[in-house]
Amino acid sequence: MNKPAYAAIQTHSPTKPVLVFVSSRRQTRLTALDIIAYAAADERPEAFVNMSEHEMSQALGVVQDPSLRHTLQFGIGMHHAGLCNDDRKLVEKLFVERKIQVGGSGQAMPSFVGKINVWNGKSCRLSSSRH
Repeated sequence: MNKPAYAAIQTHSPTKPVLVFVSSRRQTRLTALDIIAYAAADERPEAFVNMSEHEMSQALGVVQDPSLRHTLQFGIGMHHAGLCNDDRKLVEKLFVERKIQVGGSGQAMPSFVGKINVWNGKSCRLSSSRH
């Protein structure tokens, strides 16, 4: 399902923030790594990064989870219960500020989400606001 998710990002939201919801912490990491691989295959490995090298260096300097540190370098954040609170808050901040474009979540909808477009593999719809 990761290849269709990457294709949907490229088709429907090539420059806007995207959240990808998956079933588990492990799947969050695997999905992020697959999206990185697909972007690299398209010769656009940093397509989802929207911050300077200095900002990236500062963000990576405080990340505790090694997998998150790796995915953030490519503009992809992970958000799940296995991360420490500081790492989750950093991902939320970077996503809301549009410093990273793709967020993967393996838990209930993060609190920073308002209105989102939902893609179920076949169609797209706007969800209701959570605020």
